Amino acid sequence: MPTESRTVSVAGGEVNLYQVAKGEQRATVLYWYQTPYQTVASEWTMKARIVENGILHRRTDVALVRLVGAPEAALAFAPLVMSEMRARLR
Repeated sequence: MPTESRTVSVAGGEVNLYQVAKGEQRATVLYWYQTPYQTVASEWTMKARIVENGILHRRTDVALVRLVGAPEAALAFAPLVMSEMRARLR
């Protein structure tokens, strides 16, 4: 069950952060939408970017990236994943 929901900035863009709990177990979930050109947290913004990228670059591919773990680890790992995703999607 989500206990917290917000958008946070990391060194590569904004991500959605959810704190979830089930009984005594707690985890942090980070997710964002990744294209070769942008990192976007908002679903509606991503839909607009799909149209824009389709017109400008003739590409409409998008990856939903999700990290689950401890808050500090997930927030530290997210910029590394963003950088690698950009390199791999080009």
